[in-house]
Amino acid sequence: CYAFSDSVSPLIAVGGSTITLIIANYFLTPHFGITGIALSSTLASFVSLLLLGILVRKKIGGIDLRNLSKSFLVSLICSAIAILPFFFFSVSNPYSIFLLAPLFILIYLSAGLIVSKSEFSIVWIILRRTVLKRNNNE
Repeated sequence: CYAFSDSVSPLIAVGGSTITLIIANYFLTPHFGITGIALSSTLASFVSLLLLGILVRKKIGGIDLRNLSKSFLVSLICSAIAILPFFFFSVSNPYSIFLLAPLFILIYLSAGLIVSKSEFSIVWIILRRTVLKRNNNE
């Protein structure tokens, strides 16, 4: 949006995201604690993504909202699957995050590979290239 000298669209997206974050925190935090805060932040990010997608489509056109919605839904499903270990492990141990964070990433990418192989294969290709570049530079 900034490339088109449009600062209003990001402002609208951030405003919608902030309102979503406040409302979701109000309802989810008392029931889920810190997990509710994480879930609220995730929902707010999705709202921001969706609003930016809609606003950019209006601005430049040509963005297929059906594919964007599919990607959004795939990401939401993968996030929901990947967050399950957080409900089963005790987070009273401050070091449990060192286990849960990599586990979240691994489950998220694995679920994405299963649910939408074509989209997540691009992620794997980019990860491989990044790792290979680092190995070649060292």
